[in-house]
Amino acid sequence: MANVRKACHKDGYIPSKLLLEHALKEAARAEFTDKMQFAFILLRTLDKRKQNRLDADFQGMRSLYDEHIGLLLGWARQSAPYLHVDSRDQNLVQLVVHIVSHHPPTKSSTQEHVATTLRDLQNQAKNVRSEGAAPKERGTADGSDELHEILTHVTFRRKETKNFSMYFAVYRANGGTICQKKSQLECAQAILKRSHTDGFNWRHLLVLNFDKADDDAQT
Repeated sequence: MANVRKACHKDGYIPSKLLLEHALKEAARAEFTDKMQFAFILLRTLDKRKQNRLDADFQGMRSLYDEHIGLLLGWARQSAPYLHVDSRDQNLVQLVVHIVSHHPPTKSSTQEHVATTLRDLQNQAKNVRSEGAAPKERGTADGSDELHEILTHVTFRRKETKNFSMYFAVYRANGGTICQKKSQLECAQAILKRSHTDGFNWRHLLVLNFDKADDDAQT
């Protein structure tokens, strides 16, 4: 997946149909961790395409995604039997559900199949949450424990502007920015909100302090 990450825009999306086509071919051979990274890059790409659907670079991306939606569903089906024993599989299934829910297929021939698969995946993901996997990670009901954990472990970077400092966190896969706030607390709150609303797993997807420590130890 190194070539896919290199092809990404600094904000974490693939900027052209040709690059997306190459990325999808590479993703078909991806290992588990790379599947997670690619799925997130694909989500960012589709979101960006939705905002800039008239731009030349984004023409044809939606049809290309439609043609390969079976790849994502296949990953999710492979992970589904392990939802109760491995949080990584749970995260991948939730991410696929999120992508397909927000970017449903346009071809009528695949809509019914995708809808059935999506319902099955959503039900399995909900069952895992109801059994305590997600609440165990979140701690208290108001999220204060997890907020403290985010502030402790996520690497927040600072950028100076003319009038004030901005803090931001970045994705491990491609260096894209997830938030830009005037304080680390505000940025952490934004990450926590996303974690609770769509199952975003910041522990796997963001650069953490121990990542930097590992890099320093190797240099």
